[in-house]
Amino acid sequence: MPAEQSNMDNLSLSGTLAVAGVATFSTPLAKSNINASVRRQRMTIPLAPITGAAADSTNYSGWFFPGVACTVTGISLITDTPPTVGTDVFTAKKASAAGNTMLSAASYNCNSLVANTGTPMALTTTASDLQLTATQGAHLRYAAGVQTVDLINLFATVEYEVTDS
Repeated sequence: MPAEQSNMDNLSLSGTLAVAGVATFSTPLAKSNINASVRRQRMTIPLAPITGAAADSTNYSGWFFPGVACTVTGISLITDTPPTVGTDVFTAKKASAAGNTMLSAASYNCNSLVANTGTPMALTTTASDLQLTATQGAHLRYAAGVQTVDLINLFATVEYEVTDS
């Protein structure tokens, strides 16, 4: 057994557990519950200049590469200053810039972002487009159009669950 799992085999709680109100304990905390939560991870990728505004008509790309087989369970965007009055889009593609979309639509209109507020993306319902092998990644791109207000700082956070055994 790997060393990192050895401490998860015999977990116990001791002392007094105080619960305010009604409590029902029907599922004991087990090794499988803990391992499932450890398998969920997040990675944040910068997609625009961190120190200034995005340049008009420029693509900013980044890769999500966890290095393990996984299923993408969420993608969220956050920015300091969202763009206005332009055609600025975010795309997430499986395995390459030309891969299948991981979003429910081909792209997301970044003019809908709200400053300093995480915005979850709607993901595709095609499960295979969200599953990555240990050697695949996801290509993330912010395409800045010509806008009235340029976007400043854009980060994508990808949530995923490890599927390697």
